[in-house]
Amino acid sequence: MQRSSISFTTLIILFSILTELAQFTVYYFLGPTVFVYCIAAFICLLFSHVFLEKTLSFEACFSYSLLNVFMCAIILALSYFGGTDSLLKYQPNLILFVILNWLIPLLYCVIRNLGDRSLKYSDFNKFYRNTNLIFIFFYVGLFIFLLFFRNKTFVGHYTGIDKINLIPFFTIATLIENYINGSLTLGAVIKYIAYDTALFLPFGFYAVLLLRYQSRLIRLLALLFLPALVEVLQQLFHLGKCDLDDIVLGLLGGFIGAVLYHTVNRIYRFFTEEDFLYNRPHYSFSGRSLHF
Repeated sequence: MQRSSISFTTLIILFSILTELAQFTVYYFLGPTVFVYCIAAFICLLFSHVFLEKTLSFEACFSYSLLNVFMCAIILALSYFGGTDSLLKYQPNLILFVILNWLIPLLYCVIRNLGDRSLKYSDFNKFYRNTNLIFIFFYVGLFIFLLFFRNKTFVGHYTGIDKINLIPFFTIATLIENYINGSLTLGAVIKYIAYDTALFLPFGFYAVLLLRYQSRLIRLLALLFLPALVEVLQQLFHLGKCDLDDIVLGLLGGFIGAVLYHTVNRIYRFFTEEDFLYNRPHYSFSGRSLHF
């Protein structure tokens, strides 16, 4: 391993530790405020910029982001299982630190790659792949937990459906009717619709990204496949209520994710005249390689 590689790896570890110390120290003294999360995002953005400019490779930003997410997860686990004896009391909003440490480097690198007309920086496709593997790991776990193990008595209580519903829009219409009658708040109705829609949004983005060279029919069937499969599995294993409306909302979420992908792709075509994640030819500006 080259000495430069060792030194940058050491700096990544050091700056990741400093990032977590700064983020959680500010949180400890100021609490869960917007100002605290803005500081956390700025610190992450600053170090991502430093690593990109010093290495001319997006690979360094991934290593920095990965370490941050890993250390954040450890801190959250310690605070959760530490109970009242923990120095940092666990709260659900602490998960925002994990999200920020993953999302900020991703957005920063996407924007920098978008403006990289001279092909100065390398390894964006590798960075994007590895960064999204982190997200997919957490997304799949959250997806399985929320769809198969969360409590769904809310919908069953207000619609009277305990097992299966094959009538289109029956659940949504019943919830709206309960809102009109005053037995249910508008926030609860919106939360149900937004929740089931947003959960399939990442799936729609990745499905269309992976199948972007396939026909529209295949992409449509892919968007429909997962919501339908989830409802069938819920019915077979009695892990929730099989509802046609959930399939409709899941398909809607998939469509929104697909639109998001096409929006990103159009932005890339406008600025670079290339498709998103197109393998650009790269001319090395530095012989330095980063290994982690």
